[in-house]
Amino acid sequence: MLARSALIFAALCATASVAAADVQRFAGDGFVITATTAEPPVTGSPLAIVVDLTPTGGYKVNEEYPISLELTAPADVTTAKAKLGRGDAKVAASGARFTFQVTPKSAGDKRVGAKLKFALCTATTCEPRKHAVELRLTVR
Repeated sequence: MLARSALIFAALCATASVAAADVQRFAGDGFVITATTAEPPVTGSPLAIVVDLTPTGGYKVNEEYPISLELTAPADVTTAKAKLGRGDAKVAASGARFTFQVTPKSAGDKRVGAKLKFALCTATTCEPRKHAVELRLTVR
């Protein structure tokens, strides 16, 4: 019994150490936005951020709409591109994904604004949407 408990504990610890990603979730009417980082932010190192848009409640992403993501970063956080468009995203009816990098230049708590423009559709209607979120980074 003790050996089995030790194995379960070891498995849980291994899972916790692998799961270093930070996930931030924002819910709206008919959609969820999730921002994920695979590693903790470090001063001077590029940090990959993935922003996923997932429709809910019978909605689908309009694949023809000019979807975009506009970033607003503080002076000590650089972005390779401040405005990402349709060509920077993977878009399907089931969701959309933007992947981008930011590079924090100093340690501390940082806030990166992200304004997502998109359209959600049902069988009878399409609705343009805008949703702004604030991504929180604690930089080492």
